Amino acid sequence: IVKREPWVKHYTYLWAAWYLYQAGHRDAVVEFLHHTFQHTRHEADVLVAHWAGQFVRHSARAGAGHEETISMLPLFKQAAGVSDEHWPDVEQALTWWLGVWWYYQDERYEQAARQLGTFADLDRPRLIETAQRCLLISPLSISARQINRFWSDALSQGLIGAAQRHDRTMFHLSGFAHHVWARRWWSACVALGWSVGTSWHPRSWPAWLRFTRTALVYYLGQPRRGK
Repeated sequence: IVKREPWVKHYTYLWAAWYLYQAGHRDAVVEFLHHTFQHTRHEADVLVAHWAGQFVRHSARAGAGHEETISMLPLFKQAAGVSDEHWPDVEQALTWWLGVWWYYQDERYEQAARQLGTFADLDRPRLIETAQRCLLISPLSISARQINRFWSDALSQGLIGAAQRHDRTMFHLSGFAHHVWARRWWSACVALGWSVGTSWHPRSWPAWLRFTRTALVYYLGQPRRGK
């Protein structure tokens, strides 16, 4: 019980913050989000991404759309104390997830492809970094099919070039980590199989290092859910 206490408090405060937002108590939302700092080692920008993922989860369970989470981003900024200089990058990543990746995970592929095209101004390394971060923070299950569809659309729209084609391995590794964290063992095995299958070329191997660096930063700071 003692070991689970930080996890229980963290996610209770998050649920309370979401509920207070639904009730219109915006100031109280910031206060309750502040409490989550006591139970995580996340950096502020990673913590904001975690908040967004959990708020989307609660909204989905309540039958609401994910769009309302976008309107909460200013409250996240205030609660996390993200600087004005750094906030545009954080906001862009979250907006990308809510505006693009959500539709891939919901398997609304035509709309997902259209939404993806609206982010054509992102440079290729930034697109890959943003997409991987979104895979890590998502509260929804991630399938290899969804990852491959995103990759195919990004290639066909010219958003990913020849120099980045081996980075697909990193996306499947991120899916693998997501499933392991959620204890979806069969899905984790499938994702690991895709990771190995797409890393036959030596240029794919650095993706394992980049994945390890980014995934560890995210998951080591997140309270682990108990069984």
